[in-house]
Amino acid sequence: MAEVPLPTPTDNAVPSTDIRDAVYAGAMLDKVVTSTEPKYTDRLGGEHYTVDGIKAEGDKVVEETRQNLIPLSRQYMTLADAQADIANIPVGAATYVRSADGSSLADEYINNAGALTATGRRMPAQQEVEQAQSAAESAAASAASGLNVLFDPLCEVLLSNPTIGGKTHVPLGTLTASLSTNSKLGFPAIVAGPLAGSVAARTVWLSDCAIIAGDVINVKVTSWYANVGGRVAFVFRNSSGTQLGTQQLQYATTAGVNRLSISLTVPSGAVRLDIRVENTANAGLVELAAAFVMTANAIANPSVPGRPLSPYPVPLSAGAVSTHAIQKKAVTVEKAAFFVPGVNLFDKSAVTPDSYVNASTGTIKTNVTYDASDFIPVVAGNAYTQHYAHQTAYYDANKNYLSGEQASTSPATPRTLTIPTGAAYIRMTVAKTVLNTMQFEKGSEATGYQPYAVQLDPLLIPQTNTAVISDYVERAHQIRVGRMKLSQLESGVSTILTVGIFGDSWPTQPNRFSQPLAKALRAKYGAGPGVGWTSFGRHATSNNIINANVFSPNGSDVLKKLFTWTGNWLFSYSGTKKPTNSSPDTAVVTSSTPGDALKATIPGTSDGGWSTCRLGFVGTRDGVIRYNWDGGEWTTLNVQGSGLQFVDINPPATVNASNVINVEVVSGTVSLCGLNCLATGAGVRVHKLGASGSSLASWLSMDAAAFAAALTELALDTIIILTGTNDQRITGGATAFENNLRSFIARIRAALPGADILFVMPCENERTDNPTTMATMAKRARSVTAELGCAFINLQYIFGDNPADYAYGSVHSWFARMAFTRIRQLGVI
Repeated sequence: MAEVPLPTPTDNAVPSTDIRDAVYAGAMLDKVVTSTEPKYTDRLGGEHYTVDGIKAEGDKVVEETRQNLIPLSRQYMTLADAQADIANIPVGAATYVRSADGSSLADEYINNAGALTATGRRMPAQQEVEQAQSAAESAAASAASGLNVLFDPLCEVLLSNPTIGGKTHVPLGTLTASLSTNSKLGFPAIVAGPLAGSVAARTVWLSDCAIIAGDVINVKVTSWYANVGGRVAFVFRNSSGTQLGTQQLQYATTAGVNRLSISLTVPSGAVRLDIRVENTANAGLVELAAAFVMTANAIANPSVPGRPLSPYPVPLSAGAVSTHAIQKKAVTVEKAAFFVPGVNLFDKSAVTPDSYVNASTGTIKTNVTYDASDFIPVVAGNAYTQHYAHQTAYYDANKNYLSGEQASTSPATPRTLTIPTGAAYIRMTVAKTVLNTMQFEKGSEATGYQPYAVQLDPLLIPQTNTAVISDYVERAHQIRVGRMKLSQLESGVSTILTVGIFGDSWPTQPNRFSQPLAKALRAKYGAGPGVGWTSFGRHATSNNIINANVFSPNGSDVLKKLFTWTGNWLFSYSGTKKPTNSSPDTAVVTSSTPGDALKATIPGTSDGGWSTCRLGFVGTRDGVIRYNWDGGEWTTLNVQGSGLQFVDINPPATVNASNVINVEVVSGTVSLCGLNCLATGAGVRVHKLGASGSSLASWLSMDAAAFAAALTELALDTIIILTGTNDQRITGGATAFENNLRSFIARIRAALPGADILFVMPCENERTDNPTTMATMAKRARSVTAELGCAFINLQYIFGDNPADYAYGSVHSWFARMAFTRIRQLGVI
C-alpha cells in the first residue's frame, strides 16, 4: 500500500479535536515506541525522548553512578594495590588506602591522570574521635571557668577544678604575675636565674593527665631565654622520686622565645614527669611559660596510676580512677557512707507511685490508691515501728523476697515489726492519704512525725571533738507558747500560762527548783489562775516524802502536820503500784476500810487564792467517800468507774490563807490522787508533778491513757522535765535513758502536740558509785532534744565542774538553791 503522507499539523491549543492533529499525534506515538532515534518533535515544536532515548540516558546515569561508587566501596590495603587497580578508578575520582602508621583508619587518594595522589584527607579512627572530643570538652570546660588555655605555666588545663597554689606543681622557681616586668612573655610564668644553674621547673603528675606506662606522649614547651644555650630537661620519676632511665634534653636555638616539642615513651613505674627549663653558664634569666602534654593512647585505658598522697585512687567495681577525675559535687548522699537517715526512714520522694507491695510475693502491683516505698535498709532482729500498717515485704541483701506482713485490720494504728533473720531490706505499702505523715522508725515506740532527712553519722565524729558543749541552754526559741503568753501578760493581756514540772526529787522538794521558779514567775506576771495541783500522796515506804503543793512549806516535819493519813491506806508512788500509780504525779492513796481518813492542807490566798477545785481519782467498782472543808458539813461523793477521772467538788465557803480538806472512806475501795485548784485570773499557774526517787522508767510504767488524761486535765502549755539522778543507776545505762526519754517525750506529744517541752539536765551529784556519769547522759539528752525539737539546759555549767565545789556545806552551797534563778535569768521562760 502506498504510504500516506503526514498531514500538516495545526497550531490549535492542546487538546485539539482536529482530525489532522489526531493523525499526526498517532504517527508520533508510533515513533516513540518503534523508532531507534533518541528523540522526536511534537506538532507544536517541542522535543522529547523516545523509548530508546530514555534507555540510553538511563544507562549513562547508571554508569556514572557505578564509576563513583567503585572507589568508595573499595578500600585498598596498600597504595600499590590501589595503583594496580587504577583502571577501575575513574580519572578525578577518589579512593581510600589503609593507613600504614595506624594514625588513622584510611587515607584518601585521587586518580590524577592515571597516578594516585594523596589529598591529605583521612578517615579518623574511633579512638582518635574520642580523644578529640575529650580534648574539646576539656578546653570548653577550661574556657568556661576562666582558665588561660593557651599559656598555663602550671599545666592546670589538664586538671579538674584546678586552683593555682592548691597543688605542689612548682618544686623550684617563682610564679610571676602576668603584668609583672619580670615576666618576659606577658603572662604567668615560672622565672629562674640569672645565675648559672638556675632552674624553672614543674612536675606533671601522669595520673592528672590520664597517662599510663607504655603511652607514647608528645610534650610541648614554651620557654624564654636571655641568651642562646639554655635547655629543657625531661625526667620521669617513680613514686619515691627516683629517676627512671636517662633524662632527655632539648636546647634553645635562639635567645628569647623557644617552642620545643618532644615525643616520649612512659616507662614502667613512672608516676610523674619533671620538666626543667635550665640555664647554662651563659643563659642568664630563663622562664618556663607553658608545658602541654598530649597522650596518644591513654584514653583507651580504664585506670591510671595513683598519685602518692593526693589525689589518690578511688576504688571501683573494676579498676580505679583518680580523684581529679571526679567533679565537685558529683558524690551524692546515697553514695557516701558517712551520711545516715534521721528518725524517719521512709522517703516519700522515692516511692513507686500508684502501686502497692504484695506481701505474699514481694512484687509491686498497680493500684492508684497507694504508693510503694523504695527498699529501706533494716537490721535483722531489731524492732521498727511502722506508722501505717499495710502490706509489707522483707528482702535479703540481694533484694530477693523472703517473707511479708499482711495489712493490719486498722492500718492507721502504728505497729511494731521485728525484722526476720536474713532480711536486709523492707518495702511497704503507703496510702496516698497518709503519704505526707508516714513514718517508719527504729524502736518499738511511735514518736511524732518527722520528715525524712539525712545527717552526718555522729558515730564517725571522734569523741575528742565533741567533748565540749558550746552552751548550756539550747533552743530557747522552742518555748514558743511560754514566751508568747508571758509577752501577753507583760503587755496587759489577760491570759493564763500553765506550767507543769515533771521529774524526780529535784522538782518534788519545792525549795530546790519548782517553788522558787513558780514564785518568781507569779510575782512578775500574776498569780490569778490558782495554786494548781495538790497531791494526796506520799512515798510508798517513807512518810518523810510528801508531794503536797508547789507552794506548800518545805521540810518533812512541817508537811507531816499538814498532810495526814489514818487507817490502812496503801501508797502508790513513782513505779510502785498498790494497785495503781495512775495520777498526774504517780501518787495514789488507796483504802478499802470505811472510816479511814486523810487530811490535806491546800495553800490559799497567801499564794494567790483559787475559787474552784477538781478531785482526781482512779475509779473503782464500789468506792464512796465523804469530804468537808475545815471541819464543816460532810458531802458524800461516788468515786466509781474506771481509769483516771476528774470531777468538780465544792470548794470552801471562803478560801483562806490555808484550807484543810478532810476525806473519809464511806464504803468500797477508793483510790484518790489529789485536787486541781483553779481560778480564772490572769497570770501563771504552776503544777508541781515530781516524784522523789523516780526515773523516766517510773513515769513510763504509768498507764499511757491515764497519763494522757492527766495532761489533758491540767492543760499544760509548757512542760519542764527535770530528771536524771535516778536514771544513772538503771539497767541499760545511757542507752536505756535515751530510749526512755524519747518515749516519754512521745507520750507528751501524743497528748499535747502543741505544748512546749524543756528538758533540764541535773548537775552531777556526790555519789561516787554511779554506773553512768551525768555528763554521758547529758550528751544523750542533748542529742535527743535537738532531734525532737525541745529546749535543753545543762545545769552542770551553772554549778561547776566538781560536785564537791557546790555540795551542801561547801564554799558555794548552790546545789539546792541556784538552779531556778539561773533559768529565769536566761530568759527560757
